[in-house]
Amino acid sequence: MPEVLECYSVTGEFDYLLKVVARNRKELERFLLEKLTHIPDVARMTTSIVLSEVKNTTELAVELE
Repeated sequence: MPEVLECYSVTGEFDYLLKVVARNRKELERFLLEKLTHIPDVARMTTSIVLSEVKNTTELAVELE
């Protein structure tokens, strides 16, 4: 599904964490209701929307000897 940018298998209450992109709320709703809910093993979903980005980096702090 092209809307899914990242997918992680996680521990805890849920099995997977997906990072999804949508242009607006209606597009997100369509993705959730028309695509994800039709996957046979999807029993329930919880949706969170990012309000703002606090930090985003791929740089690692590495100490050189």
